[in-house]
Amino acid sequence: MKYEWLDRYLLAKTGAEHDYKMEWGWDRYMVRGKLFAATMGGPQGMKDERYNGHPLMNLKCDPGRSELLRAEFPDILPGFYCDKKTWIAVLLDGNLPDELVKELCDDSYRLIVEKLPKYVQKELGEKVTPPPKKRAPKKEEPVPDKEPLTWDRAWSQQMKPALSDIGAWVDNALFEEFTAWIQETYEVEPSVEFSKCSLDRGWNIKYKRGNKSLCVLYVRSGWFAVMVTLGAKQLAELEPFLPTYSAAFRKMYQNTALFHGGKWLMVDVKKPAQLEEVRRLIQLKAKPVKKEA
Repeated sequence: MKYEWLDRYLLAKTGAEHDYKMEWGWDRYMVRGKLFAATMGGPQGMKDERYNGHPLMNLKCDPGRSELLRAEFPDILPGFYCDKKTWIAVLLDGNLPDELVKELCDDSYRLIVEKLPKYVQKELGEKVTPPPKKRAPKKEEPVPDKEPLTWDRAWSQQMKPALSDIGAWVDNALFEEFTAWIQETYEVEPSVEFSKCSLDRGWNIKYKRGNKSLCVLYVRSGWFAVMVTLGAKQLAELEPFLPTYSAAFRKMYQNTALFHGGKWLMVDVKKPAQLEEVRRLIQLKAKPVKKEA
């Protein structure tokens, strides 16, 4: 296992307890009987071969964040023999930074403690979420006869759209221009996937080259948005050229918080200039495929 400090770090949590589940081969870390982390040797013979041969650690994770983490880091998988919506599996022989692994452990512990009774939280010294303040009832507003049809309602999880269906909903020539460009420039195929993240629920398009994420395209009516994740090294290369980007882009860049030295940049694409900014970001993230003469 790469992270030799892990056992000490988990047991340093207030109220943390450890046992070994022989039937499963799991080292379990619990707080008041509730599992917040589990490590295990490399499983074999799994249908999903990504798990095979790798020592793993299961951690509790917010569903929306887990989607973003799995899209960015190949060493983070859905939970192993756990609820894959609310747990993640970290490959312990992978290349995740120590600080990220520690942060994920902290988040898992916090999510479990938050579900414990308030008196137990107080005993553990953890912050108790105060009850919501009572507010005066809002004045009732008239309800429209019919709510506008949203993307996630038009195409539910049970109805996977084709690329042409997404293009018809976006109804913007820039969509066809972008999808044609990225497929030709990087020789990649679109992966239409459903996101359950409450902030942007619905079908989206992911582009990956190997295990590396290039971008995620989010569907809007009449336009679309593209998220490009840049690491610390790529941000250092980008910043000298920020004056050449639009004022709207610079504002979005400044307002986007750092995450382990990098940023998840979400660019709205409504105009050709915005599409060009997305292209520049992706080319900064990954070099185009060289074409044979």
